[in-house]
Formats: sequence, structure tokens, C-alpha cells
Amino acid sequence: MEGDDCGFHYGDGTNEAQDNDFPTVERSRLQEMLSLLGLETYQAQKLTLQDSLQISFDSMKNWAPQVPKDLPWHFLRKLQALNAEARNTTMVLDVPPEAWPAEKESQAEEEMMYWDPAEDVAADIYSFSELPMPDTPVNPLDLLCALLLSSDTFLQQEVLLKMSLCQFALPLVLPDSENHYHTFLLWALRGVVRTWWFQPLRSLGSFREDSVVLSRVPTFAFVRMDVSSNSKSQLLNAVLSPARRQWDCFWHRDLNLGTNPREISDGLVEISWFFPSGKEDLDVFPEPMAFLNLRGDIGSHWLQFKLLTEVSSAVFILTDNISKKEYKLLYSMKESTTKYYFILSPYRGKRNTNLRFLNRLIPVLKIDHSHVLVKVSSTDSEGFVRRIRAIMCSVARSPCRRVSVEDMAHAARKLGLRVDEDFEECQKAKDRMEKILRKIKDVDAYKRDELRLQGEPARRAAQAEREFCQLQWVPEPPEKHRAELRRRVLELRVQQNGQEPTSGVQEFILGISSPSL
Repeated sequence: MEGDDCGFHYGDGTNEAQDNDFPTVERSRLQEMLSLLGLETYQAQKLTLQDSLQISFDSMKNWAPQVPKDLPWHFLRKLQALNAEARNTTMVLDVPPEAWPAEKESQAEEEMMYWDPAEDVAADIYSFSELPMPDTPVNPLDLLCALLLSSDTFLQQEVLLKMSLCQFALPLVLPDSENHYHTFLLWALRGVVRTWWFQPLRSLGSFREDSVVLSRVPTFAFVRMDVSSNSKSQLLNAVLSPARRQWDCFWHRDLNLGTNPREISDGLVEISWFFPSGKEDLDVFPEPMAFLNLRGDIGSHWLQFKLLTEVSSAVFILTDNISKKEYKLLYSMKESTTKYYFILSPYRGKRNTNLRFLNRLIPVLKIDHSHVLVKVSSTDSEGFVRRIRAIMCSVARSPCRRVSVEDMAHAARKLGLRVDEDFEECQKAKDRMEKILRKIKDVDAYKRDELRLQGEPARRAAQAEREFCQLQWVPEPPEKHRAELRRRVLELRVQQNGQEPTSGVQEFILGISSPSL
């Protein structure tokens, strides 16, 4: 049996492996989606943060998107406002009453027969269903992928930062079906910082703050093999949510437009974190953990699946079916050291087939029957979620793989994925940043010597301006005191303007004003 299966081969992580991840027909889907959303013009000259922050008459209104081309701007504006509805891609057509469909004669006759003319029936409730509605609904994940592929690095960082503040799952691996490359988003995640409660054994607890890119934590991946009646994203949301508080961190099928087919976002890998707050009613785990979610089937996105198996402490595979095809897929992972767990919802007629191939996989993946979970419609959902959490806590307590996003990026490079931080503009910005940081030995001394405008003159000027503003509430402020404050502020500002920019400030100005960034 094993001799037959050993001939089954998948890509080795080279660029050729990325080419095979998408059929040829996929090549046009990205361009169609970009054209639909009005983003095709931002492929050569990327959308910038300045573009997203422009204020116009339309941006001052709380308007609903009416056509697909409104969706990127609606998403960006909602995201800047930290609106939890930012991912909603529902469109509402603005149709004047005179453009409503004409009332059918039979319908009018029916109303005369069954409705009392004395009643006020000014609006026919049946006509609303006939109003023209958008016939091109857009999956929110497609919108996110199209927008990030059309954005420069600064806007990508801003989008991911705002998404993290909204407690949305963040894109980690961005698929690109047009150019056959997937991009690992390391640079875009650099600005995301989290604070959590840390309490070592037999010690007092304290809050810690660090970049999510640098934090090494146990990581758990959720993937789908073939088809699954259970939703990965809903299960992840339930695992991450405290009791009686459902957080829709990952977009799922039961949300608005969640069942719409994905056109360009299959192969997307999302990441989210749990960080303890120190409150027992909110903390479902005792330590920080990361969670990865692969959109699409592992057989169609084998490169992403290989990445998840190399960086995860445990991988949860959701499936309804384990046949010879799925057996061969997982047999190729026999050298993997990751812990695997199966969440099954088996077809009634395939129970024996599932058991036969599952029993063959158990020794191959070095697991036992405790790694096989069954979830059907009659399963107690809360009890099942508690069991998943218990498994994760057990894995985290044992010696397990703990990785940071930087560690994941190293694994991605070895598999042939592109890392955005390796792009030329990111490397130039990183070199300038490191050149500035190398000079910082003592933070207070650096602020005093290099950031002179933020020192004592700035503090005294701010205090004088505050006193000046407070005088407006005095019925008859003494003019002499007002003039003295004006003079003091002017002297301090002149003193500040007389300072020459230091080398660190000059390097920073040169970096942000460079046209290559």
C-alpha cells in the first residue's frame, strides 16, 4: 500500500508550485473583480493612504454603496471610523419613485377586491420586491483581497491596523491568481501592537505590550479538506469568544453575503490572536495564542497548507469525507512533526470508507483516536467548543512549537512565497529605520538631544497657549496678561524655529519624502 502511495507527489515549494495552485481560467477572475470594483487603474500606480483620507462632499455623508465601485471607498471610510459594519458589502440602489416598476393591472384589480379604499395603503408592500437590486454581490473577502492588491505598503499597514482595532481577522497570506504569486504580509503587520496581561507562576502579574510580529506564541491552524458541513470560521469564532459573547472575528457563511461564492480570495490565510486581559469572565485561554484560517480546500491550496503545517503547534482538519484521494494527500505529510486533529461530520453512506482510511492515517500522522472528533447536528456545541479549548491548552502546556510572524515569514520564504518586506521599497525603508534606531542607546537622552522641539520649550509653549485659551472664559481678562502670554508664546516659537533639524530627523524626513516609498 505504501509503495503505491509513495509515488504521489506535490510541489516542493518553488515558484512552479505556486503556478499550479490556480487553473488557467483563474487568470481572468482577478482582472474582472478589479474592473467590477473600479480598481483596475490602481495596478500600475497603487492606491495610497492619502487617497483614502481625502475629504470630499461625498465623504461627509453617511451613504450606502449603490454600485460595486462604491464598495472599496465605503470599506475604507467605515474602517477609518472603526465601524464594525465595515465588511458589509450590501448595496442599496437609489431609485426614485417614478422609476419603480409599473403596477400590474391584475394586481390593481386584486387590491380593489380585497383592500378597503378607506385604508391608507400609500405604498404597495409587494412592489418593494420588484425594485431593481444589484445583481453582482461581492464577497467581503474578495473585496479585501482586491483592495490590498491595489494598495501601496502604507495603505496596507493602515488597513490592517484598523482591522485589528475592529477585532477582525487579518490577512496573512494574500493570494494573487493573476500573477501566480502569493504574498506573505509581514511588513503590513508591523504596525499592529497588542497589550495583554502576563502572570508567571508564583509572581505578580503585569501588562505587557509588543508587536504581534515579534510575539512567539502557540499557533493553531484550521483547514478544510474536500467538503465539510461544519464552518471553520464559525468554530473559530466560538473558540475565541467568551461565554454568551459572540465575536465575529472571522467572516463566515451565516453573516450577510457570507454564502456568496469567492472569486479571488480562495487561498487566503487569515490570522487572529487571543491575548489575556486579566479578567476571568473574558479570558478563555491563560496565555496568548494565534489562530490561522485557510480559505478553500487544502488540495487546491497545497502550498499554503504546507506553510501552516510548518508553523503551527497543531492543525485541525475539518472534513466530511476521507477517501483514497484525501488519504494520499495526507500521506505525503508523513514526515511532518505537527500534531493533527480531525473534526468529522461524516456522510451516512460513507462511514465505513471514512473509518477504513482514517485507521490507515493514524499511524502515518502519528496520532491516536483521541485526535479524531465528530461533530454532527446533534452535538452539544458549547461542550464541543470546551473540548477544543481543552485540547489547545493541553498542546500549549506541553513542549510545542511557538512561532512569531517573523518566524512564519522565514518558513514562507523557504517554500517559495513572496514576503512583502523583501520588496525594494520596504527594504529601503527598513534600512533607514535601522540607521535611526542604531543611534538610540538611551531613550530619554535621544529625545533630549535629537528631538529638541519636543523638549522643555514645547512644554512651556503648550502651557502658555493653554493659559491663553482659558482667558476667553474670563468676563474681563486683563489685557496686560493677555499680551504677556502672546509675547511668551511668540518667544518660545521663535526659539523652536531656530533649531536646526538633527541628523535623525533629517533621515526621517528624507525617508518619508522619497518618491520610491
